[in-house]
Amino acid sequence: MPATFVWVGAWGFVRAAGPNGALVGFATCAVFTIFAGIPLGDEGLDQLLMWHAFGAIPALVFMVAVRRGPEPPARLARHVLQVVREAALHDSALREHVVRLGGAVAAGTLLYRAIDLSHGYWVALTTLAILQPGEHATELRAVQRAAGTLVGAALILVITLVTEDRWALVACAGASAFWLYALDERGYFWLVVMLTPTAADAERARLRGEAIVAERVANSALGIVIGLLIGEAAWRLSRGASAKPSTG
Repeated sequence: MPATFVWVGAWGFVRAAGPNGALVGFATCAVFTIFAGIPLGDEGLDQLLMWHAFGAIPALVFMVAVRRGPEPPARLARHVLQVVREAALHDSALREHVVRLGGAVAAGTLLYRAIDLSHGYWVALTTLAILQPGEHATELRAVQRAAGTLVGAALILVITLVTEDRWALVACAGASAFWLYALDERGYFWLVVMLTPTAADAERARLRGEAIVAERVANSALGIVIGLLIGEAAWRLSRGASAKPSTG
């Protein structure tokens, strides 16, 4: 899993550019993680990429067209590269974070592939989502992720009791996606609540898998555990090294 470690770690430095940089870094790593582990089924990778591009490109055009807010500063790319370079050279806390993050996501990827988990990329994706630079922030994000996933899973079960029609599931996934963005400002918990049925309903409409809800919850729980264990171990080692008296 060296490629996962390098990719996630490298994009983790973009966090130095602020909240937008952190979001870009997460999104890029999330796409990488998903495509590295998404089940292909009867589809080849080229066909899968084509269908995802078919949905993603119009969405990107629409998002740019309706964008609001101030214009980005001139020479944005050069500014971001300069900020990231300075952080990589001088920000030891960020360097430690990207090593933790890259190592944890790579470990989750190695684990789900070793035990051949269906939709195992949810493990690595959850680890990517919860592991933050700070210990308290990571624990808070883990609680929000766990609670949001459980509430989202309950919504899926309600939908399942009402209908199993493919197009109804697609409609539910679309409605969940709408509320995902509508509730984004309300906090990460609500994002996860809506993200869970968005992803799971779309998968169930495509694969008709009855176990998809249980897989989502179990894989997310495993990803949370991996993120917390590796993060806590790294923070303890860091505190221990800082507490050692200097000699000489």
